[in-house]
Amino acid sequence: MTPKPSVNRQQPSLTRIEKKNSASAGTDQVRFSEDVIREIETLGVDVESLIERFEHKTATQRIRDPNAYLLRMARDEVAKRNGVTVEQVKQSTSRGRAMRIAAAVDATAAFSVPSDAAVARARQRGRLRVDETIADMKIKRFASQADADRAFESALERALWQRAGASTSAHS
Repeated sequence: MTPKPSVNRQQPSLTRIEKKNSASAGTDQVRFSEDVIREIETLGVDVESLIERFEHKTATQRIRDPNAYLLRMARDEVAKRNGVTVEQVKQSTSRGRAMRIAAAVDATAAFSVPSDAAVARARQRGRLRVDETIADMKIKRFASQADADRAFESALERALWQRAGASTSAHS
């Protein structure tokens, strides 16, 4: 397996990594491509510590594509830190503008609908207007899933009270 050579760059943030890459030219250490290093930096991951973890983790293994493995490790770290999936991280850092926009829309809409558990509870209780309430909520954004669930349950309660009030006034 021939490691891919790293290209020298003028950016100061890569200086130590480039030195490490050039120092490892005659050794068994892996050299990573400039594009992978740049993408990892874009993700906000400390490249040096990630490479150290990579070397420790793969010391007894032969990795077919070390660049892809290192990038996957970085994406995993970002996904765990931000509470999203690796796929969402990939989409948000895509080179395609449409893909990045779609990922941003998905991320901001994460808390615009109630959880499946809240919907199931409402249906189990025989609440009316569940689907209409969900549709109304899609235009709103909530800070957390718990906030979205509370807003959903409050909207259902309001609908119940409004219905009860309308039926009472109709009988008067």
